[in-house]
Amino acid sequence: AIRQNIQQNIRQNKNPSPKHLQGGEGLSSSIPLTLYALLILLGRALWFANVAAAQMGLAWGICGWLFVHLARTERIASLGSSDRSNAVHPFWNATGFCLLVFGWLMCVPQYPLQAIAVSVLLAECLFDRLRRNWQSRDLTLLYAVGWQIIFLIGVAIPDGFRDRAVTVGTELVQAQQAPGSLLSLTWFPYLLLMLIVNTWIDRQQQPKLARFGDKLALGFGVFLAALGTFNPTLRSLNLLASTATLAVVTHRRYPTSIFAIYLTHVTGLLTIASIVDWAFPLLPVRYWAAIGLAVMVVEWLLVLWAYKPNASPEKSPSPRRGEFGERSIIWRSCWDLGLLLAGLTYFVLGNLPPGPDGLMWIVTPVMLTVMAGVLRDRGPFSYPRQTCAWLSLLGLLCVQKMLIFSAPAVWLLSLGIATVAMVVNTRYLRHPISAAVTVGFGLGAINVAIFDRFSLSPSDWFAVWASLGLLLWLFAARFRQRPPSTLPRLYAQAAAGWANALCVWNLGWLTWHSIAVFDRVQSPSVVAVVAIGLTIVGLGVRSGGYPDNWTLYGLGWALELLAIEGLRFFSVAPIGLILVNLALGLVLQLLGDWWLRRTARPLP
Repeated sequence: AIRQNIQQNIRQNKNPSPKHLQGGEGLSSSIPLTLYALLILLGRALWFANVAAAQMGLAWGICGWLFVHLARTERIASLGSSDRSNAVHPFWNATGFCLLVFGWLMCVPQYPLQAIAVSVLLAECLFDRLRRNWQSRDLTLLYAVGWQIIFLIGVAIPDGFRDRAVTVGTELVQAQQAPGSLLSLTWFPYLLLMLIVNTWIDRQQQPKLARFGDKLALGFGVFLAALGTFNPTLRSLNLLASTATLAVVTHRRYPTSIFAIYLTHVTGLLTIASIVDWAFPLLPVRYWAAIGLAVMVVEWLLVLWAYKPNASPEKSPSPRRGEFGERSIIWRSCWDLGLLLAGLTYFVLGNLPPGPDGLMWIVTPVMLTVMAGVLRDRGPFSYPRQTCAWLSLLGLLCVQKMLIFSAPAVWLLSLGIATVAMVVNTRYLRHPISAAVTVGFGLGAINVAIFDRFSLSPSDWFAVWASLGLLLWLFAARFRQRPPSTLPRLYAQAAAGWANALCVWNLGWLTWHSIAVFDRVQSPSVVAVVAIGLTIVGLGVRSGGYPDNWTLYGLGWALELLAIEGLRFFSVAPIGLILVNLALGLVLQLLGDWWLRRTARPLP
C-alpha cells in the first residue's frame, strides 16, 4: 500500500492534473495517507518484528525526506492555486526535517553507514532549499552536514584498515604524538569542495551569499591549519596547499580585494618560513634574520620590476610619473610586507650580542636608497620616492645604533656604506637634515678609521678634531654663497653646523686639559697648543670678515686657553695669567677701535 501510494505521488508530481494545480487537493490528501501508512509500517517493525530502534534510523530519515519531497511538490501546486490557504507545505516540510534529524540521532551512535545515508538525504533537502531561497542559514547547515558526512565516513571505515592507514600516515609525517593532526590534510579536499560550491553560487548571480560561503571556507581553512600547527611536515603541506588555493581563488574571484591579496601573500610567507623550519629545525636566529632579509629584498625587487615609468611625458598628465598597472595592490603588498620583514629582522638582530651580524641589516636602507632612485615620481600608491629616502636615512641611523659596540672595522664599513647611501639620498631629498646626516656619517667614518689605524693620546685627538673643524669651515666658506636649496649650499650649511659642534666639543675638552695643566695635574702639551691655534684659525674663517657674537666668544675662550697652556711652558706664576688677561683685554680694545675706523661699523 505504501509503495503504491508513493508511486502514485511520484506520477502526480511528474504529471500534475489541472485539479492538483488548482487547489493542491490531491497532494494535500496524499500526505496524511502516506504518514498513516508509514506509521503503521514503523509500528509493526518496532513492536511486532522486534527491530531495534537504532536500526530504524534510516527508515525515519527516508520518511522525513519523503515528507520534504511531498511538501516541495505541494508548494509548487499552491503557487498555482488562487486559494493560498491550502498551502500546508510549511508544516509538512518542518515535519520532514524533524524526522530526518530524529533518524540521524537514532542511528549515528551505532550505525554510521545509516547515518551517512540520512545525512545525504538531509543534504539534498538543504541544497534544494538553498537553490530556492539563497539564504546563508541554509548554506551554513549544508556545509555543517557535509562536514559531518566526511567525519562519519572516517568512522565507518573498518577499524583494522583505519588503524593501519593512521599508523602509516603518522610514521610518514612523524606525528605519533598527535595522530589527529593528519586531519589537516585528509579534510582539505572538503575545503576545496566548499570553494567549488561557492564559485557555483557566485555564477548563479548570488555574490553576497558566495562571499558568505567564502568566509565559512576561510574559517574552516584556519581550523585545518591549526590542527597541523605543531607538526612541521603537516603544517608545511597544509600551508602550501592553502597558499595555492588562496592564489587561485583570489585570481579568479577577488583580483582587486586588498584583504584577499594580503592574506594570500602572508600565507605564502608563512609557508616559506614553515618549510625552512621543517628542513632546518635547529637553524640559528641569525640565519633566520638573513632569510628574512633575503625575502625582503625579493619583495622590493618585485616592486622595482613591476614599476614602469612612462617614457613619453606627452601621453601622461603628470610628466615622469610611474605606474604599476592593474595589479598595483599586489605590488603594494610587496612593499608593505617588505617593511614588515625589515622591522622583524631588526628586532631579531638588535637582541643578539654585539657583533658583525648586525651589519647584514644595512641591506635594508641600501635597498630603500635604490628604490628611491628607481621610483622617479611615486612608489606603490601614495608612497613617493622621498619616503624611501627618509626611511633609508632612518635605517642607516638604526644600523649605527646596533653596531656602536662592535669591532671598529665593522663599524667603519657600516659608516662608509652609510655615507655613500646618504649622498644619494640627499640628492633626492634636498633637505638640510639629510645633508647634516651625510656629513655626520663621513666624520664618523674618518674618526673610526683614525681610531682603528692609529693609537692616539687625548691631546692628539684635540688636534684631529680641530683640523676637521677647520676643514669643514673652509668648505662652508667656499660654498656658502651658492643659491639656496642647491646641494653645495646644503652641504655648506651642514659642514658649518658640524664645525660649530666640533669647536664646542674640542674647546670643552681643551678647557678640562687646561685646568689640569693650571693645577699642575698634567704637563702642558704642544699638540694642545696646536689644536687651540687651529681652532682660532677656524673661527677666523667662520667669521668671513664679519664676526658675530658667537665667534667673538669662541675667540676669547680659545685665547684664554692658549694663554694658560703657553704660560705653563715657562712655569709662570698665577699672577702672570692675570697680567696676560689684562694685556689681552687691551689688545682686543685696540683691535675694536681699529675695526671701527676701518669699517665704520662697531663690532657686535
